[in-house]
Amino acid sequence: MGLLVLAAIIILIIGFIIFGLLDYNESKPFKASFVFIICTILNFGLFWFDLYTLLSSELAVLWDISWISLILLGLITGLRELKNNSIVSFLIFCISLFIIVFYLFTNFIGSM
Repeated sequence: MGLLVLAAIIILIIGFIIFGLLDYNESKPFKASFVFIICTILNFGLFWFDLYTLLSSELAVLWDISWISLILLGLITGLRELKNNSIVSFLIFCISLFIIVFYLFTNFIGSM
């Protein structure tokens, strides 16, 4: 399951790079879009390598803060990018939707 998610993120990043380098009618993505992708990769990396489990119970709130802030960053960046580049905006919204589902799924599993 983890490799499938990693493959999906890599494909989306390659899509970002290709659409960023191609010459088409829409302008290049904002730097905030790339910041969102880097933050997403970093957050999933922290999750996959179990670095969140090393946090004490007082700092466990960082789990929620990091995922919710990533969701908000994705939605804000997607809305901002919608005026500039609709293809990248669609990709950002898809990634944000995946993050929302993943966050809710992990919270549901964790509360069992």
